[in-house]
Amino acid sequence: MTPPAHAEIIALRAAAAALGGGRLVDADLYVTMEPCPMCAGAVVNARVRRLYYGLRRSKAGAARTL
Repeated sequence: MTPPAHAEIIALRAAAAALGGGRLVDADLYVTMEPCPMCAGAVVNARVRRLYYGLRRSKAGAARTL
């Protein structure tokens, strides 16, 4: 059994596998809610060009809220 992962991590892994590398410099990521600190760090490390989210998370969001 694999440990659970957040949707952003799953999407970043799938994109990296499809593109053959972990740097997603020309990619934009669209998510429903503002990413948590772990996912926001993964987005930065993957070098995603832009992150779009629809809903701020007042207690746990790490893109703008925290």
